[in-house]
Amino acid sequence: MRKILLFTITISVLIAQKLPEFINSEIKKGNFTRASYLIDSLIIFGKVTDLEKWYFNFEKDKLQRIRLDFTKNLNDLMPYIIKYYPNISEDEILKFEADKSLEFMIIDGEKKYFYNADKNLFRINYKLREIKNQIEQPKLTGYQITTYKEIQKKKGKVLQSCNYYI
Repeated sequence: MRKILLFTITISVLIAQKLPEFINSEIKKGNFTRASYLIDSLIIFGKVTDLEKWYFNFEKDKLQRIRLDFTKNLNDLMPYIIKYYPNISEDEILKFEADKSLEFMIIDGEKKYFYNADKNLFRINYKLREIKNQIEQPKLTGYQITTYKEIQKKKGKVLQSCNYYI
């Protein structure tokens, strides 16, 4: 398994330098559709080896996988964000995007957010994680409270007994 992984990585590194710069620049700009057309044209009309065709198709598939992961727009994310942080401003959204806690990409001229960006925002950003945790404190029933207190007592006794061994 390691040999296959190492071989794949080695081949990818060797071939990655053969992807033409004009295609790389389109990918970096977020012009995925144009980059896909250029890759297709290169495969059909260019003189490329089978290994290069494989790599170019791999790159095209990677673009498609990214498209599938980045499908939401800001309107899709806002209900979840407002549920925990109702007074969020546009400047704060931009700040979260800048510090990469709100995951997005420009794909074909549109700002698209990661399909789980709203939930990840409250996992990645410490401030928002604390806000969500305060809102979603577990609601314990009488039995659970008793059990929880017993666990804490036992935990305390264990920690006290551990002090004798330190």
